[in-house]
Amino acid sequence: MGKVSAAMIKKKMERVHKRMPFVPEESPTIRQPRSMKDRQQLWLLAGLKHLKAPIVIATLVNLVFAVPGLSWEPLDHLETFAGQMEATKAEWSEGRNAIPLDVTYNPSTMDFTSPVGFANALYHAMRLKPGASATTAPVCSTFVFMSKGSTLRSKTNPLGRPDSEACKIGNLLAARAIVLCLVCAAKGVFWCLEQPGTSCMEYHPVFQALVRIVRVHRLRMKMGDFGAPSPKSTLLYSSHQCIDDILWHTTGPAQRGSPVQMVKHYVDSKGKPRVCGGRDLKQSQAYPAGFASALSRVRTAHLKKNHRTAVKFLRAARKTPNSFDMRPRVNSLWSKHADLDSAIKFLSLGK
Repeated sequence: MGKVSAAMIKKKMERVHKRMPFVPEESPTIRQPRSMKDRQQLWLLAGLKHLKAPIVIATLVNLVFAVPGLSWEPLDHLETFAGQMEATKAEWSEGRNAIPLDVTYNPSTMDFTSPVGFANALYHAMRLKPGASATTAPVCSTFVFMSKGSTLRSKTNPLGRPDSEACKIGNLLAARAIVLCLVCAAKGVFWCLEQPGTSCMEYHPVFQALVRIVRVHRLRMKMGDFGAPSPKSTLLYSSHQCIDDILWHTTGPAQRGSPVQMVKHYVDSKGKPRVCGGRDLKQSQAYPAGFASALSRVRTAHLKKNHRTAVKFLRAARKTPNSFDMRPRVNSLWSKHADLDSAIKFLSLGK
């Protein structure tokens, strides 16, 4: 793989910012063959219909297709909650067209909690080629066991405290990331969602709704095997079973330096043992470069196969007289937890 320089990253990110849509005064006016947009729309709606996805998701993507002047140039990879954009840099080094999105890059156009940021992420997910790839790592701080005492999250109470603003934001981010996973699945995209090993996000109502629509593969591994400074048990959820092949590309632990403190144990004033995040916990959120490189290698190894499988799926989808899920209860669940009404209003009225 070729090395990605700082100058290359800067140049590519400038291009990403220029192409951010849904800001009226900065909306691009790119002229392209109408067939490109039509093809993307045909594929995506056929895939969603074949999966019997909720009609509210189809409504949402149709509103994005209705936005004038958007570029529908196909995309190879999308990384959301990108942080240090390690997955994107690995894709760039393989010569693929990838876009990273994170609120730290641009709070006005990449904030997942806002209609603008969510619409941007949705738009780029819709641009992905059949059989392309996507990675996402929704904010996990309120889903892990160390925050359980304050969030009250559990398998039976995955949404946590209703009066907690942190829980509300975590629930929204998780639900919207899962909406993107469903959109990706409709085009046979190889998507991967990462969470710490103690996260209870998989019990979120929208995650459970997703697994009733598409098959989701679950892999437990350790980031320490890919160069992370600590073992860090990690869960990977993916649309494709080839995610298991990442274990063939381990790089081994990082070189030993000063001991890292991921967890801090202490006794409170009442004599009860307590646990909280250590000084190095925040740093462990970013992917190690070895993990991103391994994920990219798996993608390269299965690139042609995944593309053929996606094309086969979409051809079958166009011929099969399936229908969207029209049940109010199902559509209400997706709309409520992912706050799709605000996104629909924004795309409909531009505000």
